[in-house]
Amino acid sequence: MLSRQDQTHPCTWGIAILVVCCLVVPSQAESIDPVRLAKIQFSYLYNFAKFITWPDESFVNNDGDFVITIVGEPRFQQAVAGLENKSIASRSLSINTLTSEDMLSFLQSPSAQSARHREIVTSLRNSQIVFVDRIFAEHWAAVVEQLDGSPVLTVGDIAGFARDGGMIELFLDERKVAFDINIDVASTCGLTISSKLLRLADDVVSEQ
Repeated sequence: MLSRQDQTHPCTWGIAILVVCCLVVPSQAESIDPVRLAKIQFSYLYNFAKFITWPDESFVNNDGDFVITIVGEPRFQQAVAGLENKSIASRSLSINTLTSEDMLSFLQSPSAQSARHREIVTSLRNSQIVFVDRIFAEHWAAVVEQLDGSPVLTVGDIAGFARDGGMIELFLDERKVAFDINIDVASTCGLTISSKLLRLADDVVSEQ
C-alpha cells in the first residue's frame, strides 16, 4: 500500500509542473515556436493524467498501456519523440499520432468506410486521452462523436472546445497556457477529475 506521502507526491509535482509550463510561453503568440508549444501542450496532457481517474474497463487489460492519441500536425510528432519510455500510474505510456492522411480516411462517409477508418475509430476509443489540434478545428466534433461516450479524456486547443462538448480546452492567455474544463461531459463519460485540477482551471463549465 502506498504511504500518504507517496500518494500525494505525484499530484504535488504535477501542480508544480503545470505552473512552470504557464510561465514559459513568449509574450507574443506569433513568436512561439510550434514545436516548443506542442511540447508544452503535451506536458499538460501528461500531467492532467495525474489528476484524473479512469474506470478499469477503459484499459484493454490490467497491464494495458496508457494511450495518448494526438490528432495533429507534424509538430507533435517532433514534440513527443523519445517520450515513449515514460509511464503514467504504473502503466507504460503509448503515444499515437493521427495525420492529415489518417483524418481523410476517418472522415469518409459511412457508406464508404474503409478498414483504415474502422482502425482509427477503434484506436480513438482505446485511448485514455485524445488531443485534437486546432488544425482540425472544423472536424473535432466528428472525433468526439465517434468516441460515443467512451471514458476518454478529450482535449483540444480549439475555441469553444470545452463549451461545445469537449472536456478540456487549452488556450493562450497572455503569457501562459490556460485551460477550461467541462466537468459535466467528463463525469457523463465516467471520468473523475480531482478538485486540485478543477481549482487550476480558468473556468469550469457545468450546468449543475
